[in-house]
This record gives sequence, C-alpha cells and structure tokens, in this order.
Amino acid sequence: MGKLGTITTMEHNLFGPVADALVSLPIVDQRILAMTYSNGLNATEVAARLGMEPASVRKRHERILVKLAESEALRNLHRGSRDELFGMIEDAATCPVSLQDL
Repeated sequence: MGKLGTITTMEHNLFGPVADALVSLPIVDQRILAMTYSNGLNATEVAARLGMEPASVRKRHERILVKLAESEALRNLHRGSRDELFGMIEDAATCPVSLQDL
C-alpha cells in the first residue's frame, strides 16, 4: 500500500472511498495518476520520470481507471455512468501532491 498524498478530513469525506481505492493501488499506479492529474504531466513526461515507454504509461493509465471503475467499493458509491465515475477519480487524484512526494 502506498500513499497518494496527504488529504484533509474534508477531502476524505468528499472523496473517501475514491481516495481509499487510490491508495490501495500499487505505488507505480498511484504515481501515474498523481503525475497525470496533480502535476499535469502527459504520458511522455510521466514515462520519462518512471523509466517506462509512453505507450506503456497510456495503457496502464487506461487499465487503472477501468480497475477503479470496476472495484466494488466505487460501484457501490456511484451508480452513474463510467465517465462520471472517471471524473470523480480524477478529482480525487488531484489532491495536492508534488513530484518530491513521489
């Protein structure tokens, strides 16, 4: 289990189940999401920092979102469309994290 970032009590109340799902991901998956959403990096920039190929980062990012969307905790939390759930995941992943935290 890794640590996506320090979240406040308010953020946890708003995004608790999503944040819990995010921190249950392997650390490399957390880093991909944090660098993409919190730091605004594209797949090429994330890949360079993680020593991966950009195509691998893009595919892994896609798989992370699908895995989160299919998780039981998030399915129970949100009964709307998958796009809406992806938006919630993106919102939770933007909790302040700097590259130094990774």
